[in-house]
Amino acid sequence: MMYSLTKETTPMKFDRVIAIRNTKTIYRDGNQCIKCFHDAYSKGDVLSEALNQARMEATELHVPEVFEVAKINGKWSIIMEFIHGKTMEQHMAENPDLMQNYLEQIVDLQILMGKQTVSMLPLQNTLMMKNIAKSVTDTAILASYKAKLDALSGDMHVCHGLLEPSNIIITDDGVPYLLDWMDASAGSITADAAASFLSLQLRYHQEIAEQYLHTFCQKIKMETAHVWEWIPLVAASRLATANFDEREYYQALSFDTDF
Repeated sequence: MMYSLTKETTPMKFDRVIAIRNTKTIYRDGNQCIKCFHDAYSKGDVLSEALNQARMEATELHVPEVFEVAKINGKWSIIMEFIHGKTMEQHMAENPDLMQNYLEQIVDLQILMGKQTVSMLPLQNTLMMKNIAKSVTDTAILASYKAKLDALSGDMHVCHGLLEPSNIIITDDGVPYLLDWMDASAGSITADAAASFLSLQLRYHQEIAEQYLHTFCQKIKMETAHVWEWIPLVAASRLATANFDEREYYQALSFDTDF
């Protein structure tokens, strides 16, 4: 992987916009995908995501190859392999009768991810506390979150941070590629399930979220109550990057706790 860090590249003209998210825009340029970050992300943030993704390339998971990190048109960007296919989100919209199959695939990917060995990933509880501290300033509440995180933490599984249907591209051959490794960490797969549940509930439907949660708990033989222990913590950590419409949702759930 090559890093262009000292000189801005020549302005590029991209084929088309693939996606627009809260703080980034993704373009296609031939067989490359360019993920341009908004000013809210520092050079360090972008390099960290690229490094997480590069580390995942060496695992059993399918991940787009990172080619370069560069400053393009004034924006720090990750240039990576373009994956031909549709997102799982598109497949779910086109084939709602196959919803259970897609939810099982998400869970299977999380289980497979948790079995990988990846060195030097950030610790999940450290990453979550860093995000929580961006939106929670009350020291007593912060101390309560930290105590709860410390009590629940202990596992060192590879976690994605936000594995949702829009972050999975399925090729024409049926191979799932995982995107967006900004929040990758070593920690609890249960926390990862809580993040997926919250995203499904927010962006899709309560019934789909509950169907996912049931599938996850059934596959790993866990009571749903263990996932719910993580819900306020994950919701609080998502506040830092939530848009206006998402903040109310995460805000309410972040204090649904007996701290």
